[in-house]
Amino acid sequence: MLKQNFIRFYEHKSYGALVCPIVTLGVDAKSNSINHLKSIRMTTSTEIIEKRDKLSADITRTWNIIKMENVVFRGFKRNYDMKVLLDSIFDKCKKRIEIKLQSLALNLGFTDINDLPEDSIYPTIFAVGELKEIKKQLSHVPTLDPEIIKKVGKKRMKKTEVLTRGFIKNLSEALTIKINTLNKELLDYNAVHSLENTERKNAKVIDMSFSKAKAAA
Repeated sequence: MLKQNFIRFYEHKSYGALVCPIVTLGVDAKSNSINHLKSIRMTTSTEIIEKRDKLSADITRTWNIIKMENVVFRGFKRNYDMKVLLDSIFDKCKKRIEIKLQSLALNLGFTDINDLPEDSIYPTIFAVGELKEIKKQLSHVPTLDPEIIKKVGKKRMKKTEVLTRGFIKNLSEALTIKINTLNKELLDYNAVHSLENTERKNAKVIDMSFSKAKAAA
């Protein structure tokens, strides 16, 4: 089940622009529409950053628990179900992609997440980053040596494990396949997209000049 969830981690995009019919509003309708917009609870950039940071902290905390409790001495009662924790990490990573897209939309000057272009490659970029991080963290999860287990016998081992080395290896291989697929998508995207003009006009310019004399001092 975990492996299937992993493979389906990022299978679709749901960030296309909304297509709305053009409606001519009367005076009262316009007034009601403006009042409706005023009543909308806008999500601020600060709130998005806080959500992202909280998700990241939760993910880190969950990984730390898995690393501490996957391999324990026989008789020790684990505080958490390792596979449930792993599932929760997948879910939180998917949520973090959404949060990153919200932050991106704001940074691009949009007020609606659906203003992101339908063919935006950022969902793929963020998904690759999340999958690579999961694969990296999986490689740090302690496991028992299969050769020792085979030699001594599982029931005679002083320690027990939930996520076995073979289990993690299979997940990592599934991850690699998915990452390769998304990387191919990135390559294909870059091969057919280009800029007609690379000179910005009427855009904010950051002053990067500085005094070498002051820097030397």
